[in-house]
Amino acid sequence: GGSLFASTLLGLYGGFLADHFDKRRLMMLSCFAISISALLVTFTSYLLLVCFFLVMIDAALTVRSVALKALLAELLTVEKRTGAFSMNYTLINVAFSIGPLLSAAAFSYHHAAPLWMCAMFALMATPLLKNGDKTNATSAHADAVSMSQQRVTKPNFRQTLIDLKNDQRLVFFTLGSVLTQIVFGRFVSG
Repeated sequence: GGSLFASTLLGLYGGFLADHFDKRRLMMLSCFAISISALLVTFTSYLLLVCFFLVMIDAALTVRSVALKALLAELLTVEKRTGAFSMNYTLINVAFSIGPLLSAAAFSYHHAAPLWMCAMFALMATPLLKNGDKTNATSAHADAVSMSQQRVTKPNFRQTLIDLKNDQRLVFFTLGSVLTQIVFGRFVSG
């Protein structure tokens, strides 16, 4: 439970990262963090290291999810976003339906096999993220050049927290999201 709470709090930083860094690269780094942590957790018997790797996995999943939603919002027109977010939610639900069955079958083979599968699936996603749609990449690059020409400075994380504190609706939304993660678990709000 503590690792889920810690990773949820770290996930708040995910939105900030998605606003300030290339979303595809951030998702790739998250996939690598998931893979490495899932593999390393199978080789340790120290409780603190196990908790650390679980926090890393959950935090990376949160950052990847936030970056994916931000990327979809950036690349798709308003009319297509609803369908894309709906498809994302459906795929998450399918994964949470099939995942336990696959994990139980893998566990019968070896106790660490579900985590090995986690690492493998996370690594399989990275080539898709790296290659991506070239037309969207070039338009995103053009947007980045346009933004740099305007010399718009993005607030740092401290300024983001100050802005958050001054927006009561956003504070309640963020607090509600954190409490949802704690009470219902990560899979409900996917």
